[in-house]
Amino acid sequence: MITVWTCEKCNSAYSKDEEYFRIYIVGGAQPGSEGACLWDEKVEGSTLQRSPKLRQELLNGMDIIQEYHKSHPLKFVSGDLIPEERVRYAMLINKERIDRVVEKIVRCLYFKHFNSVLSPDLKVSVETELLKDELEKTIKEHKGFVGNKMDALFIYWFGQHENGVNIKWILLFHPGTEHFKYFRATIKKRTLWIK
Repeated sequence: MITVWTCEKCNSAYSKDEEYFRIYIVGGAQPGSEGACLWDEKVEGSTLQRSPKLRQELLNGMDIIQEYHKSHPLKFVSGDLIPEERVRYAMLINKERIDRVVEKIVRCLYFKHFNSVLSPDLKVSVETELLKDELEKTIKEHKGFVGNKMDALFIYWFGQHENGVNIKWILLFHPGTEHFKYFRATIKKRTLWIK
């Protein structure tokens, strides 16, 4: 596990979004996998038990997704069609809540690697469009991981953005599985360098 010191205010401000993020990250995990265990223990066994409102929000979103799927078949990030029997588990997700947690993770990793707090004024933009070369680079040249190296739960990479000014971060959750989650976050700054 990667740990970084944070103030109580910053840490607790994200708690509900972090629970929501966990639902997104482990949703769709293969039965018997570590992600499925997290779903059973942390999502079903904890988060959704404490929040019937969130449970209902997710169920309503699932109904919307199933209706949408009838005219617009759903696909995995890889482009493969999602089998009908798995569509019923697809969830409608609030991207803003997910992006807030991705931004927190990037800010914490920035502190871990540069021993400096990233100014709150700096914008961190988050995208989920999968770029194969970034995915391969993250897996081969990762800067850190959580879990064991051969079967990591989370790996990440960062480096200079193509524009030569910003830092680009790639976060990959559950690599090597069909339900992996991928984020590209860019810290936008005028002058920035990496040691």
